[in-house]
Amino acid sequence: MTETGLLIAQVAFLVLLYLFIWSVVRSSRRDLEQTTPVVAGPARAKGATRARVAEGVR
Repeated sequence: MTETGLLIAQVAFLVLLYLFIWSVVRSSRRDLEQTTPVVAGPARAKGATRARVAEGVR
C-alpha cells in the first residue's frame, strides 16, 4: 500500500473506534439513568421507612 492508502486506513480505523466508544458510553449512560434511585421526599428524609408509612405510622 502507498502512504496515502495507509493514512486513509488509519483515519477510517480511528473513526470506527470513536463510533464504537461513543455507542458504548451512550448505552451505559442509558442503563445508569434507568437504575438511578429517585431522590427521597420529605417523609423519607425525616427517617420514616416504607413499612411505617404503609402502616400509617408517622
